[in-house]
Amino acid sequence: MVAAAFGRAELGGETLARLLPQSRLVKAFNTIFADVMTPERQNRAGLRVSTFVAGDDAAARLQVATLAADIGFAPVDVGPLSMARYLEAMAHLNIQIAIGQGGATDAAFIYHQRK
Repeated sequence: MVAAAFGRAELGGETLARLLPQSRLVKAFNTIFADVMTPERQNRAGLRVSTFVAGDDAAARLQVATLAADIGFAPVDVGPLSMARYLEAMAHLNIQIAIGQGGATDAAFIYHQRK
């Protein structure tokens, strides 16, 4: 499925959008291991763990981003739901680095951009 992430195969977010056309679907939190979803593990040397937020409804993305910030994450709005395919690939990469290479699930992405 990782190889398909960059091809034309339909992935999770796209499948859900097709099956639930009246829904305001937002993809978020899938790149974060459960071990990192505690307040004491979200802060990494002064930087908060990133959660990437994708969806076609801007208001729904903002609502999820606000929730993410409220519970301690650093939301990154990545735009439309079509970006979910890259978030799914990032999740696979995270698993490969943390588990496949003998690491641990206390790993997290931090996207830091100077404004």
